[in-house]
Amino acid sequence: MEELDCKKFACNVKKYREQLGYSKGFFSSLVGCDISYIGKIERCEKYPNLKMIFKIANALQLPASTLFTFEWYINILCIIRCFIAEYYHYLISTIL
Repeated sequence: MEELDCKKFACNVKKYREQLGYSKGFFSSLVGCDISYIGKIERCEKYPNLKMIFKIANALQLPASTLFTFEWYINILCIIRCFIAEYYHYLISTIL
């Protein structure tokens, strides 16, 4: 269950970033981190610490708790997308 919650958190970050129309590059500059780190968070490859979670929430103009509010009917699609992305990266890594 813990991994699933992490995926839902990652999906929320991506969902709210896209709703604001922020590119990963612009968003990473607001958060104060590297663009690749944002991508890794959204793909569930990295898990941000508490300080970074608050920076992400501030950049999204949201309370941090919103990133942990999971709407099942929206997040199920995000979870599927995360699993597909994970599988895609696995396939690419095995081919190359």
